[in-house]
Amino acid sequence: MAGRYSFTAKLKSKLGLGTWQLGGPNFVNGEPKGWGFIEENMAINLLIEAISNGIRFFDTSDAYGRGQSESILGKAINASGIPREEFIICTKFGNREIYPDTFILDFSPKWMEQALSLSLKRLQTNYVDVLLFHSPPDNFDWNSYDITLLRKLRSKGIIKQWGVSSKSVYGAKEVMKYEFGDVLQVIYNLIDRRAENLLFNEVSSSKYDFIGRVPLASGFLTSKRLHSLPQSFEKDNYRSSMNEKDINWLNQSVKKLSFLETAGKDLNLAAINFCLSNKDIAVTIPGCRNIDQLLSNLKADTLPRFNQKSEVEVALPSVPEWWIPK
Repeated sequence: MAGRYSFTAKLKSKLGLGTWQLGGPNFVNGEPKGWGFIEENMAINLLIEAISNGIRFFDTSDAYGRGQSESILGKAINASGIPREEFIICTKFGNREIYPDTFILDFSPKWMEQALSLSLKRLQTNYVDVLLFHSPPDNFDWNSYDITLLRKLRSKGIIKQWGVSSKSVYGAKEVMKYEFGDVLQVIYNLIDRRAENLLFNEVSSSKYDFIGRVPLASGFLTSKRLHSLPQSFEKDNYRSSMNEKDINWLNQSVKKLSFLETAGKDLNLAAINFCLSNKDIAVTIPGCRNIDQLLSNLKADTLPRFNQKSEVEVALPSVPEWWIPK
């Protein structure tokens, strides 16, 4: 990392906070893309509690509730009374609404500039630490992308770093192939460990700060899920549109990891600790919807280094074959 700016220099903990769940109900092209209703004051208080407990890395996006998540985060940071420079804010762009409830992917410099301007207003700040392309297609043409605006924004201090929040590890591999940006947000959890072999072992991996996303596998890696499996999700919860085949496989996988739940340690603690213990992960960003969940997640940062990886590999040697491109 020598010779370039890295947000990791400001990190005091590898435990950050994802804020997708604070965007409220959100439907995109008819599909649920949110986590259901959340009251604004409750969400702000949740973030202030996280800040008071030392969380400084926050991941958000203009797509989370059409900017609601960014607005709530901006209000919470402003209300905390802590200087802006102590925080690391990572936001994303690329989803543009062309008609009511109709969105397209737009990663053009023109839209980037407009989207970032709106994000800064909602966040009540004049810069973001990390700007990410939000889930571009895995075959996106990084080699031809004009980075002139990105360099200009960085030279002006409006962004500190840029990179990609990849849809899959295969998309992230393409980003690394062309050495685009220097931050990669990738799927990494107990169930899906493909980043270890596909990304972290790449020669260019030293160029990147890796943000581990979905450390709780979208809420499946929790003791609540292990012991009480709901038959369905609310219609405004994005998981309601998940493939039943995937849901069944995830439920079965969680049961195979039940040995990680020991006295005083819930499965979600083990899952977060697993991510925190990986040297290649700069920060991991579990979400939470209430203070009890937050306080539970915080406990993971106090645990000894995860030491049951070999047992996990035996229990779950790989992801299902239909997750792997032919």
